[in-house]
Amino acid sequence: MACISLLFVLLPALVVGSSLAAPARPGEAARLQRALSSAELAAAADGQVARAYYLSAAPVAVWPTTAAEQATLLGRARLTQALAIGAISGLLYLVVLMARGRLQALVACAALAALPPVVAEGQVLRPEVPAVLFAALALQQLLTLAAPPRVLVLGSRQRRHLLLAGVAGCAMFGNGLCVATLPSFGVVLLVPGVVLTVAAVQIGWRGSRVGRRRGWLRVPVPAMNRRLLPWTALSLLTPAVAWYVLSRSLAGPVEALAPSQAGVGLLPEAFAGRVAWLAVAVLGAIAGLLRVGIRFGRGGRIGADLVLFVFTVVLLAGAVRLPPGEDALGAALPFAVLAADGVRALLVAVSGSWRRRAAGLRPSSAARSVR
Repeated sequence: MACISLLFVLLPALVVGSSLAAPARPGEAARLQRALSSAELAAAADGQVARAYYLSAAPVAVWPTTAAEQATLLGRARLTQALAIGAISGLLYLVVLMARGRLQALVACAALAALPPVVAEGQVLRPEVPAVLFAALALQQLLTLAAPPRVLVLGSRQRRHLLLAGVAGCAMFGNGLCVATLPSFGVVLLVPGVVLTVAAVQIGWRGSRVGRRRGWLRVPVPAMNRRLLPWTALSLLTPAVAWYVLSRSLAGPVEALAPSQAGVGLLPEAFAGRVAWLAVAVLGAIAGLLRVGIRFGRGGRIGADLVLFVFTVVLLAGAVRLPPGEDALGAALPFAVLAADGVRALLVAVSGSWRRRAAGLRPSSAARSVR
């Protein structure tokens, strides 16, 4: 089982690795050339974070002069791109495993590997890849904060608070690096605030019910505040940390850090494939909404499932107004989560129908006794 899970996790990286020798896309070689040739020009045009990513991908310190050497260098630099896509897939598996389960985590990795931003242009060196990687890393920290493992909750209260504060700090810094890499990904800064708003509405409604039944003096205001305090701090501090990281890594106008252009969209060009992907995603959105609503309505606790669903909705809502021709890798991650939910809902429906059919064909106990 471990080998099968590893194969699914590495599937996006394997898909990217099969296209390392593809011709360079517009602007790809120029990004690598700027990073190797001029630190000031690369920092102004691409930003310090993206430039560091391109330098980590380049195995040499000087841009070659011949076309053959440049093509060889680009192919070797794309190995880092495959590793980054593999890291994104690993984080996707981890967050879906924490919030949903192993089956949906494996399906999400397979869906990510099948989407056009990975299949057709996953090998292209572009700023969207480190931005998505930082966003996925910050999401994993947010899920850890929502559902902390035993190692974070054991021990004294001071130790527990210190560890959870460290997790929250990593989440804020990850979102800051995401925005510093590509400011158009600023929609990730809304995730803690949306989680806080949903939780405040639900907890306020439960508190009002307690007040109407037992009196308003018996409303557990301190307990309500303790539940909302971490997400209140995240909602207020995450934009401040992102602004600080962006200001420290910016060497030119923020408009220069524009998204890259792509030749493919989020969904396949074929009508049948587009409809199939959309149908599975819509089914997954409905199933996820019902599951999260029932769980959160009963317990009223902010869990990993709620945080992942909010992240998915917020990022896809930001991608709805994506201009034509703009890279859609940032929307591929949440879309893969919805696709995994949709596939699971289909499997549950098919298995339920098969069981009902098998039960209908099975002879009843009365019939067996007569025989």
